[in-house]
Amino acid sequence: MSKEVIKPVSGICVDGGTVGNPGPCFYQGVDLATGRKLFYQHLGEGTNNIAEFLAIVHAIYYCDKNDIEPNIWSDSKTAIAWVRHKNCNSTFNGDVNTRLDKACKYLKSINSVEINKWPTKKWGEIPADFGRK
Repeated sequence: MSKEVIKPVSGICVDGGTVGNPGPCFYQGVDLATGRKLFYQHLGEGTNNIAEFLAIVHAIYYCDKNDIEPNIWSDSKTAIAWVRHKNCNSTFNGDVNTRLDKACKYLKSINSVEINKWPTKKWGEIPADFGRK
């Protein structure tokens, strides 16, 4: 039997988005306990998967630099897999590619961090969602 996961009330949830896909992309991280935005980043041209991946890596880095035990939530299976493998299965031009390289190097330099999958169908949109659907 699988253990029932209760909707969290603390941690960091992340989401990424684009205007078009590919297109200008962005991501953010939100504190689940307060609803406060912890970080936001505009990336330039990229894909939704890239934005979701970089959001998770940013959350890991945020936890590391602020001495917070990681409790990170994402609704992206692809981005979670890329983080788990410490490798992004995508490349892009310009600044986004530089960020992807930097993110992968960072992940390879640290211990693995478990990222939690947000079950959207069960709990609704992740609190970091941009509401663009």
